[in-house]
Amino acid sequence: MVIELKDIADSDIPIINRWLTLEHVIRRWGNVAFEDLPTQGLGNAVIVCDGLPVGYIQWQHPSRSELDTAGLYDIPTDIVDIDIFIGEISMLRRGIGHCAVRCLIERINHQFSTPIVYMACAAIDNSASIGMFEKAGFKQDRVFDDAPDGGLHVLLLYRS
Repeated sequence: MVIELKDIADSDIPIINRWLTLEHVIRRWGNVAFEDLPTQGLGNAVIVCDGLPVGYIQWQHPSRSELDTAGLYDIPTDIVDIDIFIGEISMLRRGIGHCAVRCLIERINHQFSTPIVYMACAAIDNSASIGMFEKAGFKQDRVFDDAPDGGLHVLLLYRS
């Protein structure tokens, strides 16, 4: 299995928008379209497995107000926050997510020589996402209340 991250082309947007209408994605990402996703982030990509698009990944620096609202006062704004989903139902639970996260981390680590801390958040009841990030090297740090959505685990990975 070969996992790659591909820059998003206009031809990818309909695929991403189709994924965003699937129940397993809506449950975690809400009812959004690609055009609604944050554009101020550091980057985004289509996850490609063996040449086929299967998911989406984005990364950004959270704002101070976002972190403070969540009670994450000690988290610096230069942290790299990662969001990911596998859109193709047939590709769920195949180990693609943690490979895509590792690809992203390798990409960012090659771009920057400064210390980097990575962060991901996953709903308390999303054991698949928590396990995926742990398999990619993240460690559970704490739980915070993301009202009105409920509790989220904060997972961190320090650049090694």
